[in-house]
Amino acid sequence: MDIKIKICGLKEQYAIESSVDNGVNMLGFVFYEESPRNLDLNLAKKLFSIVPDNIISVALLVNPTNDYLKRITNDIGISTIQLHGQETPKRTEEIKDIYNFDIIKAFSIKNDKSIQNCDLYVKSVSKFLFDAEPPVNSRRPGGNGNVFDWEILKNYNSKVPWILSGGLTPDNIKNAIEMSGANFVDVSSGVENKTGIKDIDLINKFVKNARQ
Repeated sequence: MDIKIKICGLKEQYAIESSVDNGVNMLGFVFYEESPRNLDLNLAKKLFSIVPDNIISVALLVNPTNDYLKRITNDIGISTIQLHGQETPKRTEEIKDIYNFDIIKAFSIKNDKSIQNCDLYVKSVSKFLFDAEPPVNSRRPGGNGNVFDWEILKNYNSKVPWILSGGLTPDNIKNAIEMSGANFVDVSSGVENKTGIKDIDLINKFVKNARQ
């Protein structure tokens, strides 16, 4: 099985270059002030400029306003976004209609019921991303290093392709893929040596183990 990989929460040029060298499919950039991986638009523009055309750059946003989406479009020229807030199907359809973004919608998974309403988003969303529930009182909807029961997804059938996320590391990625049946995985904190700082050795190991 050809495993696709997204490295998220990138802030450093060396981490982008390492991810590119490893042949990942997507690079994620966080635009959320409560995150230690948050980028301002000026730095983001510089980082986006070094990403080759064959790799998709993704802007991670939480309940973005239309004004902010307009800035993302005009200042950076991004065409793929990941919505990690409480965006409703109506809101994602509105964003799709106005900006024609390629949209990834993130969902927090607790149990089987957590994925029951995902198909309400099929009109506007090109991919689902399944993440663990954030810790109680956490101000970040993702990137917390938590895992969920991967077997919830084992027999999940959807009209929309999906990405496995949440607490993935070089050490557990093979097991996560086997248990969930995922063919697309997303990692952020699992390739960091401290919060918000990517580690090249961990990126290398994660990609190798995911595709082994």
